[in-house]
This record gives sequence, C-alpha cells and structure tokens, in this order.
Amino acid sequence: MSQVVILARDMKPWERETSTICSYIGTVSRPDSEVWRTFLDSLATALSNSGLGTIPVGQVLDEPAEPTGAPTDLFVVLHHRGYGRVTVEDYLRQHDIDFETPVAPRCWFGYRCDEYFANGWWNPEHAESQDNDGCIRPCSWIYEVPREEFLAIGTSGCDGIDFGYRKSERGLWAYYPGEAYYKPMAETLAELSRGWREGMLSV
Repeated sequence: MSQVVILARDMKPWERETSTICSYIGTVSRPDSEVWRTFLDSLATALSNSGLGTIPVGQVLDEPAEPTGAPTDLFVVLHHRGYGRVTVEDYLRQHDIDFETPVAPRCWFGYRCDEYFANGWWNPEHAESQDNDGCIRPCSWIYEVPREEFLAIGTSGCDGIDFGYRKSERGLWAYYPGEAYYKPMAETLAELSRGWREGMLSV
C-alpha cells in the first residue's frame, strides 16, 4: 500500500487565498481504490454540508506510489481547524483507515526536517524522554507558514515565537511573527531541546 500524508490548509469562508498555515493531520496507508474513493467522497460531502471545509479539486489521489516511495499529499481546506480536524479523523475511523508512523509530506521535502520525523521527535513520549521541557511539539501541533517558508515544530511559549525549519536552510530557527525576524537557535533538535531546558538558549 502507498502512503498518504493528510494536511490541512486553513481558510476562512470569506478569504480567497488558502495556506495562511498548512498543518499536519497524519499519515495513513491508502486502502484499495473503492474504499479510498468512498472515503474521499463521503468526507468531501461532510465538510461541504457542514461548512467546515472542502477537498480541493485537481489533486491526483489514485495513482500508485512513485518508485522512490515518496508519499502522496492529500490537502483538505478547513474553515475551522479544530472541528474540521475532528471530522477528518472521524471519517478515517468510519472507513477503518488508521494513522501510521508519521512521515514528512512531499510538499515539505524542501525543509531539512528529517531529524524530526526519522528520530521520533514527533512522539510525545520520545520528546519527554529527552527532558524536552515542551519546546518540541508532537506532529498534531506542527504547521507550515508557506508565505514565510517556515515549518514550525516547537514553541518558546512566549509572544507567539515558535521554533522550526526554514526552507533550504540548515538548523533550527526561532520565528518572530510580529517582526518577520528569524534567529538561529541550534543545529539539531537535541541541541535545541538541551539548550532550551538548561537555559543556554533564549528568545
């Protein structure tokens, strides 16, 4: 079975543009075509009828995985991230489609985020075992700001300043949204976690 990464693009009903942020919902294995198509059709109908969102047309969702094994990205547009996410999760359960170990979506390959996904930092238990102090967050929290080319995987808990990756840049950065300013923090997640916990890093 090929893997599919489900992502949510936030858009208020009165806005014309999507992708204020792009958040991670989860990774699944695509079942047989009939079950998959039934799931997509029923989810699209539920999102539309409830006013919670849509599944954008034009996505190629039925092709087999590429030879490289890269996942397929499925985007849903959500007008309300919280309720919309719950709806997506409910419909996955109704069709017996389970979440699997998270992988990076294809659209995030430009970020050097392999360490986050491959080394288990998406798992709260792993983060806690590193005495993470909450600065690195689970995959249900992470999000991308496409316009800023910033992928947030953690937070300082202060003034909306989050930690993450910049596209095509090395290491971890702090993003100051009010100033559109980036501060280099660490080369690796382990260094960020340790430095933040021990007070060697600050924002």
